[in-house]
Amino acid sequence: MSEIKDKIAEINRVARKSRTINNILWLCIVALVGFSFYLAIMAIDAKDEANKERTKAENLAVRNDSLRLVAVDSKQQLVDNINAAREVLWENAKSINSSDSYSYYVAIYGEDDPNFVQAEAAIKALFKEEGYVQILDSDGKTEFFKRKPDSPLGIFYEAEGDRNVNTGVLGSSDFPNARNRANHSIQNNQVVMILEKYNSGDAVWARIGYTNL
Repeated sequence: MSEIKDKIAEINRVARKSRTINNILWLCIVALVGFSFYLAIMAIDAKDEANKERTKAENLAVRNDSLRLVAVDSKQQLVDNINAAREVLWENAKSINSSDSYSYYVAIYGEDDPNFVQAEAAIKALFKEEGYVQILDSDGKTEFFKRKPDSPLGIFYEAEGDRNVNTGVLGSSDFPNARNRANHSIQNNQVVMILEKYNSGDAVWARIGYTNL
């Protein structure tokens, strides 16, 4: 009788142990299923976030393309406006036809401008006559001409009064036959182009290009 009780007790212990193991296994299975659901939800969220970032990147690329096209168009408009302004200023320079107008144009557009060579040719035509004038008195102080702003087209002076044009530097042994050039003179405020300067004591003379008015 005692042996039967012992076997029953053993069977009960084994059953309880099996139930405990089964419970533990079920808990593990439930945990694994729950973790799987969690991973699936995280994956869905990550996919949604990736889709959002991709959409943002695509929208940004579209905006960048639009901005690039606008920049290209704006640059072309700027180039067109500069070219249009260049032509207007060049026509004005030719219409005025003076050292100031050509120097102003070149100061803006530089020596690489397509019209620079024409500006040089126009200056040569304006100052094609050559002669000699005194630009500084022998006192070393009295100026008969005032220097104008520097220009790539040349050195220009403006007369402070009427001046005679000579064939050389008067009183210089280097120009023994120097004399007044008949019917040639420089008028007050007239602009001349300095070609070369000569010191004669404290006086300064210059070989000039000019227009005989």
